[in-house]
Amino acid sequence: MKPPRRKEPSLTELRREIDRIDEDMHALLIERGEIIERLIAVKKTQESGSAFRPAREADMMRRLVQRHHGSLPLDTAEGIWRVIISTFTYVQAPFAVHADLSTGDALMRDSARFHFGFTVPFVPHMGAACVVQAVTASKGDLGLGAAFAIGGSGGAR
Repeated sequence: MKPPRRKEPSLTELRREIDRIDEDMHALLIERGEIIERLIAVKKTQESGSAFRPAREADMMRRLVQRHHGSLPLDTAEGIWRVIISTFTYVQAPFAVHADLSTGDALMRDSARFHFGFTVPFVPHMGAACVVQAVTASKGDLGLGAAFAIGGSGGAR
């Protein structure tokens, strides 16, 4: 005797499941925001400067990588988490990202947006000295500069 055939869910049922998950994710983000508000009150980060904690962020990303599976590409999950982390860090203590665009706009802007999303202000500068000056004068801003010049004739052949 053959086992009874399982009825495949309809497109409408699958979309309902997706909608439920979307609502749950949104509710969890709202809950995370409420916890951040309590964290601000406990830490008083509004008065004490930057809430940016690279070691904590790295630990969160390592845990994400360890538990990740399924068809969603890891870099997509990482991008979503980076935006969540940097946005809630910004909510705790607003900051801007100052970037040296002297080696090119696109790569630096893409790098900043991948890591910090679009909520965190992006401030372009022409030269590393300008970035250092802006970050030094700020209460918790971050600076981005190129580790090496892109292009040129002095590279390896």
